[in-house]
Amino acid sequence: MHFHDGEPLAPAAVVNALSAATRAAPKPCILDGVTLHISADGDNAVRVTTATPDPLLPQRLSSPQLAILSPNAYQEGRVDPIRHGSGPFVLTVVQGTSHATLERFDGYWGTPAQASGLDVDFVPDGTARAAALRSGSADIVEAVPVAQAPLIDPALIHEVPMPRTNTLYLNTRLGPLRDAGLRAAVRDAVQRDMLVKNVYENRADIARGLLGPALRHAVDQPTPARHPQGEVIKLATFSDRSELPEVAVYLAQQLTAAGFTVQQEVREYAQIEADALAGKFDAFIL
Repeated sequence: MHFHDGEPLAPAAVVNALSAATRAAPKPCILDGVTLHISADGDNAVRVTTATPDPLLPQRLSSPQLAILSPNAYQEGRVDPIRHGSGPFVLTVVQGTSHATLERFDGYWGTPAQASGLDVDFVPDGTARAAALRSGSADIVEAVPVAQAPLIDPALIHEVPMPRTNTLYLNTRLGPLRDAGLRAAVRDAVQRDMLVKNVYENRADIARGLLGPALRHAVDQPTPARHPQGEVIKLATFSDRSELPEVAVYLAQQLTAAGFTVQQEVREYAQIEADALAGKFDAFIL
């Protein structure tokens, strides 16, 4: 197999691409807190190990952030994906973060694509994406907000389980949730079925272990909970994903009923990320 520019898709190219990702600044967020060691293993394999055990390594490696590009894509610290990828479509045009154009790659090793090409628009607003599907101005739309789903012809909706969760991160270094018993109280307070039913209109699954039912992991034995005595916790999330502020409202109600005093904060992600990473919240929905 070869890349679109003719370079062989060999172990050395994979090692080069993954190594470039580990050296990138800023580092891809999928590698946050992870140290990878990458080496060729014969003519048809690559060995990837982590400094500490990482059950999510397969999911990290399948992330678009770690896409494998031709060695020609990596020049002087920059990455140029145009015509340097692989697959049934070749990327020919990229306009910042708003648009991309792909054309059918007739040299693809597998079954040729039926479409002659793809015009891709990156639309951050979920309501606008759903409207584009309803109006016919888009043929394929990804990540339609659940509130928009009832407004779309059911024949146009295709649902698949994904290895993606809405995760409630708890601050274990600062504040009251340093206490494992109180973290367990938070765990027990969360009524996942209510969130799935009321926020996601039954278009989501209750997570089991680290991820949802798309990938099965063993669930650890739970830590015993300690009943809260009105401890104040700051719960935060961002508004860029339309469901998350509503999730925060439900969680605040559930945590209050469990005995916590909850303070909520919601901002756009760009304005809240730094505070979240700095540990200024006790709980953060991501």
